[in-house]
Amino acid sequence: MKTKLSRALVCAVVFAIIASTSIAANEIGAMWARLYRNAPTTEQRYQIMVNMIEQDSRDLAPVFHEALDGQITRFQSITGTTERHVANRLAAMTIRELGNRRVTDAADSIWNMLQINHDVVVMSEAANALGRIGAAQYAPRLATFLRNMNLGVSVLSDRRQIEAVAYNTVKALERLGDPAGFEPVFLAAHGWYSAGSGVRAAALDALPIIVDDPTDILTEIIKNQNDIAMKISALNVGTKSRASDENKAEFAAWALDHALSLTWSSRTEQAKLKSLRMTALSALRASAHKPDRAIARMAEMIRGYRADRLYDEDEMLTLIETMGSFPQDSSARALSDFLGYQTERRERDVIPETLTIPRATAIALGNTRNRIGIEQLNAAANSTAWEASVRKEARDAVERILRR
Repeated sequence: MKTKLSRALVCAVVFAIIASTSIAANEIGAMWARLYRNAPTTEQRYQIMVNMIEQDSRDLAPVFHEALDGQITRFQSITGTTERHVANRLAAMTIRELGNRRVTDAADSIWNMLQINHDVVVMSEAANALGRIGAAQYAPRLATFLRNMNLGVSVLSDRRQIEAVAYNTVKALERLGDPAGFEPVFLAAHGWYSAGSGVRAAALDALPIIVDDPTDILTEIIKNQNDIAMKISALNVGTKSRASDENKAEFAAWALDHALSLTWSSRTEQAKLKSLRMTALSALRASAHKPDRAIARMAEMIRGYRADRLYDEDEMLTLIETMGSFPQDSSARALSDFLGYQTERRERDVIPETLTIPRATAIALGNTRNRIGIEQLNAAANSTAWEASVRKEARDAVERILRR
């Protein structure tokens, strides 16, 4: 019986292929639709679908859409394991073809199949196809779908299968470029997924494509995340985004302010907070835009160092170098006061923990090109209490300012 059916199917397909060379395009679609619709078994519909795809005809797009709707209608009535396997292969193949052909009208049908069919290949193809056809209306739903998988919530139980669907959902959200997808993709980039799945790497690559300027979204992520490492990552994503230099600098200034408001309860948290501050400072130093709001917080850090040595040497050097990239009077004044404080201590025979910090302060003052620093630089340059290396840097800094 199976042989007869197979031969009958082959004859029907051959007839269709021959006929398709001599009839009008709209009739070709109708012919294939009838052939598919009248096939008595899932296996035969699968074989007909294979032959339709091989025709590579643009006129068959509506037939693929109709076929998917029929598969959705018949989905609940399929009970046999073998037939279900064939039906899933058929659904995946149909959805893939709809995606390849960019059949935008099929978005609802693709989403509906994704909701009812829990086969990993079907789900993966459906998510991918929604991105390929540009189904922007489904971006929020795909975002929620990915957010749930990030939390381990899925109709699938196998982790590798969840990863496969998550990967295709990330790629779909990348193609759709909707801001709704940014946060769940960001969280996927730092989620539980294995390195071999490619989910985290794909998510990181997708972030700058989904949104040009994600600084507002990332600000909320930093506010709401308790994990300091996630805050650091969000700051890094923001400073590497395609946002304007001004927006990135303002974002870094805000992040520094936020970091200084946090407290630590362990050595690990202390180290992470230091990294968050230094990341913000480095971003501010690298930016051509120098936000005034950052200067007050940097001056506050200098005061914290003076009073309680709150910051390590490497952080202070980053802070001082960053302040030296700010030409504003307020930045030069804070550095000048700091150099004066260090000179006064040295003249009282207080041996500094390191000469690196006073040298860095002199260099930074010179880099501001601001004349406010000249008085304290001259004082350091002419102080016999200071070591030669400090005096030299102070003299060089004065020269740079005067050459401006």
